Amino acid sequence: MKNILLLLFLANFQIGFCQTSATAVYKVEPITQHLLVNEDDDDLRSRAKINMLRSLELTADLEIIVKFNQDEYISYIDEGLPNDAINASDLRVAMAMLGPGVYYEKNNIKYHQIKTMGNNFIIKDDAPQKWTITKELKKIGNYTCYKAILDCAKCGFETIAWFSPEISATYGPVGNGDLPGLIIELNTRHLTIRMSKISFAKNPLNLKKPEKGKEITQAEFETMTNRVRSQARND
Repeated sequence: MKNILLLLFLANFQIGFCQTSATAVYKVEPITQHLLVNEDDDDLRSRAKINMLRSLELTADLEIIVKFNQDEYISYIDEGLPNDAINASDLRVAMAMLGPGVYYEKNNIKYHQIKTMGNNFIIKDDAPQKWTITKELKKIGNYTCYKAILDCAKCGFETIAWFSPEISATYGPVGNGDLPGLIIELNTRHLTIRMSKISFAKNPLNLKKPEKGKEITQAEFETMTNRVRSQARND
């Protein structure tokens, strides 16, 4: 009996250990119904829909990588997939819809490396995302997932995460996380981002904090972008 209990303990310990380091790949499914041109659209709105639809469809060719250890995480878009025939401008818009740049977190401090307004920045933030966890659940692949809704009054659209406590990681694609389990699927107005595979590692992964860019706080970044928008409107 003691031997059986010991084996069960070691098995559970090994599962928990393996889950502390992993690489996950997420596929993107664009949602395009709301961008279909209809007879009520004028020329300007029709062109805007067509341009956005073209960029949105490119997201299906992109993959999002998530790597994590017990207290460290990184996520980014794999830019190596699209071919040379893709318009660079359309690709930039597609990546902007997903969340461009590199997202890194260590010991609950988040860093987002991004190039915008002609400069590189590393945005530092220690505020966790706030979610409302519901009782709704569904099976995604091999994982039982719970539904959580992001608490964000200023977002303008609903973000839903399906996370699984079966993988003990508080992370997800492109900077999303702070839930009691890995985010397996993320739903926004334009996109469904779903994990397609995950590989657990026996040893901690070598993750490096982004270093290219001026480090500023989230509040400083928002002040700067608001000032630039205000100047653009006045021009």
